[in-house]
Amino acid sequence: MKKNIIFLCLSVFILVVGTGIVAPLLAPYAKNLGATGLWVGTLYSGFYVVRLLIGTPIGRLADKKGPKAILIYSLILYPFIALSYGLASSIAGLLGARLLHGVASAMMLPMAMAYMGEISPKGQEGKYMGIYNTAIFLANGLGPLLGGYISVQYGTQNAFFSLLGLAIIALVIVFVLPSSRAKKETNVADLNETNSERTHLKRSPWRHPGILALSSVNVIVAVLSMFMISFFTLYAQSRGLNALMIGLLIALNNIIIGATQVPLGWVVDRFNKMKLILISAMLTTILLMMFPSMHSLWTIALLMIGTGLTSAVTLASSSALSTVLGREAGMGATMGFLGSATSLGMILGPLTSGILMDTFQIDTTFYFSGFLWILGTLVFYVLWTAYVRSIKIQSISKGEITNV
Repeated sequence: MKKNIIFLCLSVFILVVGTGIVAPLLAPYAKNLGATGLWVGTLYSGFYVVRLLIGTPIGRLADKKGPKAILIYSLILYPFIALSYGLASSIAGLLGARLLHGVASAMMLPMAMAYMGEISPKGQEGKYMGIYNTAIFLANGLGPLLGGYISVQYGTQNAFFSLLGLAIIALVIVFVLPSSRAKKETNVADLNETNSERTHLKRSPWRHPGILALSSVNVIVAVLSMFMISFFTLYAQSRGLNALMIGLLIALNNIIIGATQVPLGWVVDRFNKMKLILISAMLTTILLMMFPSMHSLWTIALLMIGTGLTSAVTLASSSALSTVLGREAGMGATMGFLGSATSLGMILGPLTSGILMDTFQIDTTFYFSGFLWILGTLVFYVLWTAYVRSIKIQSISKGEITNV
């Protein structure tokens, strides 16, 4: 079991580092090819539009073939994606590479999460997802740093080609992984559980209040994540901070989220996850609303630490709950749908923030983000309460105690 976790997280870490190398280089590379601001925006948003559209169908496919098979399919695509980036000589070619990247990404990260969900023991969802999230955030921090270094030392095209090598390494590691669906002895309990899972699997995520509740959390977490690497930089510049300070603040936020996922996984496994989401989301909202009144480096740094901690609790709790729901509704379908919700947040957040900044001023983007967190938390509470109510009688009749 431990070997499987190490291999999975290592493959995810390697690939996310590779994609992190590519992401910050796209805009200047596109500019050199003659792209306008609209084309640059299309390159980034098109990636998430593809993920939004195909995330759920990919998830359902994973429930039939298994997460490992989909992971292999995605990793086979990544070398071609790297070549497409590096050899692109036009905006159309670069856009094609980006859209193909969106397809592979919709297969990779949600299905890696589904694999982790299937191998995680009941009652330890937070611990296992904490390990997974740590790998993601550490890779997100390392990738852009490596991308900048390789681009300066060896050129942008070689930075793109580095993704090819990393993708092949990740593919070899995933091939070594066993199936996440270990064979069990057939007995009445297993048959009942399997029949129950199949029944839930036929139920669309759009009709599952628990999955819809978690999707609202994924949207607001994604909005904040994108905000911190986009409009926060403009806000920080308006406070007189230089590029180095801004980079350190963003890195600080990501490091805190990544470093706390494993210990927070232990916490969320032992406490009511819904309450943890509600409390942490309210605190995140308050902290976001405080940013416009801050002007010094130290006060902004404290708020970045605070939002890192509170959003880390939200992420850890929602990740654990997604595994719990995945067992009853299909791990692939659940993670695929939630991945689409994350992509929706990645699209809506920057688009709306940009309109607000052009119409008003940069500070209003924090109020907008805070409002989204209030709205998303309210939607989560209403839908999750409905879900808990629907299973409460069944859980009591079976003598089960749920800590969700």
